[in-house]
Amino acid sequence: MAIRTIFLLLILLGCNMVYGRTPMQHKMLQENNRVRVAADQTEQMASSNLDTLSQEWAEWMAANESMTHSNHPYPEIIFAGPDSVKAAFNGWQASGTHYGIILSGNTHAGFGMAIGNSGTKYWIGMYGNK
Repeated sequence: MAIRTIFLLLILLGCNMVYGRTPMQHKMLQENNRVRVAADQTEQMASSNLDTLSQEWAEWMAANESMTHSNHPYPEIIFAGPDSVKAAFNGWQASGTHYGIILSGNTHAGFGMAIGNSGTKYWIGMYGNK
């Protein structure tokens, strides 16, 4: 009975919550997939690895108040300043290179956001096939 209850809770919480996905990461994936579907691309799946790497890098950018690309081997998009998920994706869509990464053939994506001491929000998305 206890296993069934846990299983039902996981379903209600969503599978993404199993590995500690934040509500912001979930919202970013939703917006990413909204943009992709509008461009006739398939939705991407969440990646716990890419979420972790993205969140860690967002926190690094915020701690250093520096919008800098990571050295990870994944295509990534970064942004400093926008106050909302929608505003970050609008900015990325306005950049051909960033928009191309969003629409890439990668099957998975991960996201992160952190706020620096100045109040600046640092956003990141990473894309891959796992």
